[in-house]
Amino acid sequence: MKLSISSDDNVIRGLENFKKPSWIVLSVLYAACWFSISLYAPVAIRLVMMGLLLAFALRSYIHCVAIFLMVLFIPAFSEMLSDVSRGLDVSRILFIPFLVYSLLQKKVRTLKGAPSILMLVALSLVIGQLAASFQILFRGMPVNAAEVSPSNSLISVLSRIYDNLAIVAFLYFSFTRLTVPHLKWLFMVLMLYGLLFAASILEFNLRHYELLSNPSSDTVIWQNPFFEHKNYWSMILVFVLLFALILHANSNSHKTLLRLCIAVSLLAIATSLSRQAYVWSVLAF
Repeated sequence: MKLSISSDDNVIRGLENFKKPSWIVLSVLYAACWFSISLYAPVAIRLVMMGLLLAFALRSYIHCVAIFLMVLFIPAFSEMLSDVSRGLDVSRILFIPFLVYSLLQKKVRTLKGAPSILMLVALSLVIGQLAASFQILFRGMPVNAAEVSPSNSLISVLSRIYDNLAIVAFLYFSFTRLTVPHLKWLFMVLMLYGLLFAASILEFNLRHYELLSNPSSDTVIWQNPFFEHKNYWSMILVFVLLFALILHANSNSHKTLLRLCIAVSLLAIATSLSRQAYVWSVLAF
C-alpha cells in the first residue's frame, strides 16, 4: 500500500476555504445536547437539538466532520432520539451528509490498493456482525431468541452493520480528504470531546453523589445509562488521558485545553471507582 499526495491546485484552494468551527460553538452544542439527553427533555426539544447539529454540520465539510466525530465518539448521543425510535440514531442520520460531502470533496492524498483493503475490512465487519447476531438470536446469548421478532432482529443486524461501515468510511474519508493541518486540528477536537465526555461523567456522578459511597451493580454509578458500565467509559478516559499527556509533552500549542482535559479526565476517573482505570491512569503517567 503506497501513499501519494495530490498536487492539484484546486484541491489546495478548496481546503483553504474551509472554516474551522469555533471551540465555543462545539462546546455549547455538546452541552445543550448532553443536558437535553441526561435530563430527559421532551422529544420536541431533542428534535430541535438534532436540527441544530444538522444545520451546523451542513455549513461546510470540516464542520460536518467535526459534528459527525462528536456523535460517533460520545455514547450518550445514541439516546437522543431513542423515544422516537431505537433505530433512529443521531450518528446514522448525520452519516448521510458526511458521506455526500466526502464524495463531493476532492482527494488530497490517495492510498493505492485502498479499494481492496476497504472491501476486505468491510466484509470482515459484516461477517463478524452476522456471526455475533447468530450467537445472540439462535443460541440465546445474551437475550432469548424467542423474545425477538424476525423483523426486529433483521433491522438490528442491518443497523449494526451500517454503524460499522460508517466508522470505516469516516476513517477513510478523513484521511484522504483532509490536509495534515486539518487532521492535526481534528485530533485536538477529539481532545475537546474527551474533556466534554469527562465533564459529563463528572456532572452525572456528582448529581448522584450519594451513591459514590455505596455503589452496587444496580445503581446508575455502576451502570451509567448514557455511557454504559463504569469500566467501559473509564478506560476510554484513560486513553484520552494518555493522548493528552503525550500531546502536552510534545507540543507547544493548546496547552490550556490539554491541561483541562488531563485534570477533568482524572476527576471523572476518580469517581468511576474502577480499580482497572486507577491502575492504568498511573501507567499513563
